[in-house]
Amino acid sequence: IKRVLTLDRHSEASEAVYGDLYQQDPVGVLFNLDPIPIFVNYLKNSGIEIRDGGGNIVLVGPDCNAGKSIDRFYELSGLPNISRVYCKKDREVPNDAEMVKASVDRTSDNFEGIKDKTLIAIDDKADTLGTLEKALVQEDLTSDGKPKQIHAFITHMIMPTVEAYKKVQIHRLNLHGSNSHPNMAFKKDEPGVGNITVIDFTPYFAWALVNHVLPGKPIPEVTLDNLGDFI
Repeated sequence: IKRVLTLDRHSEASEAVYGDLYQQDPVGVLFNLDPIPIFVNYLKNSGIEIRDGGGNIVLVGPDCNAGKSIDRFYELSGLPNISRVYCKKDREVPNDAEMVKASVDRTSDNFEGIKDKTLIAIDDKADTLGTLEKALVQEDLTSDGKPKQIHAFITHMIMPTVEAYKKVQIHRLNLHGSNSHPNMAFKKDEPGVGNITVIDFTPYFAWALVNHVLPGKPIPEVTLDNLGDFI
């Protein structure tokens, strides 16, 4: 294996692992697709209401790792009035998603509550949906009232059990994520599946493979100027 292409890799530890494995700068062998540009363009073309420069939208990071993602989304959106909520999570039992507790750690200065707003959570994967559920329905976040809509942009929608789909149905979550996992192709009859939208990332992978991975050219950073290339 000469080169590796990943999607939404945010672990700095993996850079060191591949650097040691290949005995060279991992930039030449390890390529990563950032899903945030795709999600930003998707939002703007999805029909989700955007008002007042994004003033009706609240971005939520379900845990500490998602904080960078919502900041990146905010920057690329070009919507200055979007507010942000950064959550932290604690596990009462290790590796047990059902025993997760979530709380608001901090917010952007322009945050004024979620009542009648559109919540958009951003995370790398949806497995049991335990973390996402606890973050979006926690008392710290909903003390002023309920949001108008709840959306979640998830890179990898794994969701191996029916319980995850039930959470989608119960909380009326709208999940939007890539086609990186085969479950999204086969689970058509689970509860809440009508609230799940699969975004085709295939053209994005093909673009990266042909233009960057094969010739060994680093994938360029996406900015507001070239954001339109990532639809």
